[in-house]
Amino acid sequence: MEVTIERTKEIIAVYAPGRQHDPACIADDDAIFGPRGIIVDSIQVLDALCALEAAFGIEIPDEDLTEELFASVRHLAGYIDRCMNTKGRVDAMTEEAEE
Repeated sequence: MEVTIERTKEIIAVYAPGRQHDPACIADDDAIFGPRGIIVDSIQVLDALCALEAAFGIEIPDEDLTEELFASVRHLAGYIDRCMNTKGRVDAMTEEAEE
């Protein structure tokens, strides 16, 4: 998950105002969105989510876009890891069914 956390920080840093786009300024437990969050603008959050989806090859369903998802970089990275693992299992099951 460490790679996912670091890549998530890199992507979020692009949309974080005032931090000069430096992922090193972002802690694993920093909130992503909200009054104390890294990103304070909802449009920037959506842009960051689109970039994360593209970077990791996942889709985050609307029903998963909750305050809890943005509780911390670590939490979001864990969610992304689970999505990638689930997608891998689904893709593998689809390939087996086609054979």
